[in-house]
Amino acid sequence: LYVLGREYGLYQADRATGAQRRWRQDEALLGINTTPVVAGDLVVVGTTRGEVWGLAASDLSTRWRTPLMVDGHDWSAGIAAHLAVGPEVVLAATTAGELVALERGTGVVRWRRSMAGGPLTVAHYASDRVGVLASPVLTGDVVWLGHADGALVAYALADGAELGRVDLGAPILSGPAVVEGGLVVATFAGTVHLLVAPDRLPAAPAPARHRWWIAAAAVALVLLGAGVMRRTWRRRLAAPTKI
Repeated sequence: LYVLGREYGLYQADRATGAQRRWRQDEALLGINTTPVVAGDLVVVGTTRGEVWGLAASDLSTRWRTPLMVDGHDWSAGIAAHLAVGPEVVLAATTAGELVALERGTGVVRWRRSMAGGPLTVAHYASDRVGVLASPVLTGDVVWLGHADGALVAYALADGAELGRVDLGAPILSGPAVVEGGLVVATFAGTVHLLVAPDRLPAAPAPARHRWWIAAAAVALVLLGAGVMRRTWRRRLAAPTKI
């Protein structure tokens, strides 16, 4: 169990009892606003200075440390979104308006992509900063990230190339939730969207110009059935009764 705080660093506790195992109190680790991500023997955190740290899960020793912002400081809130970890990469979104992919084993930057700003200020003392508060989400070889301008964008995991986007009309400040066949995305407007793959969409309704003959056919079938039943009952009533 890993717990962190802005003033107390990173704390490792026993999952069953809560007893302290280790406590890493480093000046550069004091400003952590993201949830630690544990991936095998690696613990990954993002700091307010805009740095991503890879720590050994066993003793919290530093394996690598990668700064993503040149002007990061204790109050810059450089990384406020939770990190995403895949088999080979760590994904971080910064309040400087970048999505960055790092090598999971070394922390070396693999690629980085910039994005447009939105109507909200996402970090204090930085009203001119583009900013991202939404957490990236990884599904297979696609990275999903909500932008401050209201766009949900899909990126290729291999090189960060943009694969597509959909405009949801309001800033996206949280990561999408993955469901079977799609994503659930909430926006600052208070709207929750369900986005599904095209092959999961329900069948489209018939065009309006074709609906009249569908309705006419249905009425004809009903009248035909009623006529058949009426003739059947007439024959039964006309037939002589056997004694």
